Amino acid sequence: MEYWSEGLGEANMVLGLGPAVVNRGENAVILTGVCDAPAPWEYKVTVMFEDWAAVLQTATSKEAADFLVHSVPFVTILGMGWWMVKFVVMLAFFRGAKAVGMLAPAATAPSKTPLAESKKVS
Repeated sequence: MEYWSEGLGEANMVLGLGPAVVNRGENAVILTGVCDAPAPWEYKVTVMFEDWAAVLQTATSKEAADFLVHSVPFVTILGMGWWMVKFVVMLAFFRGAKAVGMLAPAATAPSKTPLAESKKVS
């Protein structure tokens, strides 16, 4: 992902979310890692429920579908479809296990995960 703000001037911050460390916080999923460019800055992203809803709403928009159809190979889109199926199956499994008492209460990570534990860029 690329991020830009006026404070960065002409530069974009590039976050490679693939190698991010993912932890479950009390009320969110917490991603920590190191920015790829313009410098190896550590980051922490706290993703709340509302954020998941906004990401899914954006991903299912006409504009996102148009981008994918015109910019991404069909085989890659099929792979993304597999991720969606996996996501729904995992949610159903965990929700079902929780409903029948097979899932122990979630152990939550501290809401303030230290960035020092994230991967460092050499």
